Amino acid sequence: MADRILVEFLKPGHGTKTDRDAYSWVQCVETRSTHRKLMGRVQHGLKTWVESTLKVQISRRPEYRGSTFITEYHHQSYNGPWCRGRDIADYLIHRGLRPSHYLLDFGCGCIRAGIWLIEYLDDGHYFGLDAHLQSLEAAVEYEIPLHNLEGKHPRFLHTKTFDLDYFQQTFDIILANSVLHHLSESQLDTALRNVASSLSPSGRLVLTPGLPHDKAALASKYKFELTHVEKRRSKFSDADIEWFELTPSRA
Repeated sequence: MADRILVEFLKPGHGTKTDRDAYSWVQCVETRSTHRKLMGRVQHGLKTWVESTLKVQISRRPEYRGSTFITEYHHQSYNGPWCRGRDIADYLIHRGLRPSHYLLDFGCGCIRAGIWLIEYLDDGHYFGLDAHLQSLEAAVEYEIPLHNLEGKHPRFLHTKTFDLDYFQQTFDIILANSVLHHLSESQLDTALRNVASSLSPSGRLVLTPGLPHDKAALASKYKFELTHVEKRRSKFSDADIEWFELTPSRA
């Protein structure tokens, strides 16, 4: 299984990688593609030799090599429709997200929004983090190649302890779409503290569907200030999405 894990790993509570190798998913995709092409040539050559030697014709039906994710079942693993990813990306761009910004998709899942954000952002400016390994595998083994996003070199981290300093990067935008309200009280506290330390001074934490604490608690405990609230209608469904933006407090 190790050669199919295309994400970076952390031991819980540690800042080092696990004993599993941290493969570059771009290199893995290229390696698998090379192997498949080589095997295809070998099979074609063998069939041609048999045909010419035995004077027979072998039917050449294309083989369907299915992926674990080919049914796109992961598109149904959210409370909202898959197309909501476009709504999320459009909102961030509407609110000033630029290609040069560094963005962390906190709880990126199968990159419902990421497929749009990776394409929009500059090379290497998208970072995704999630605790669910199969979702990350769906992202990098299926969605990334499907949408021709290999050249944008996004990075993904599998961790349950929200070790954002692993990336050694401060972020202009940290997106937390429908994730913080699923966390326990202790997990939420860790997540918010790590998010606060990973935002640039002018950065923003962008949340939906609601605030994890009241404004007073966010300001006193995590030094966050609520600076923007906006409700936008989805382009694809009869639903409103309410957005909340927090910035590091200057007090």
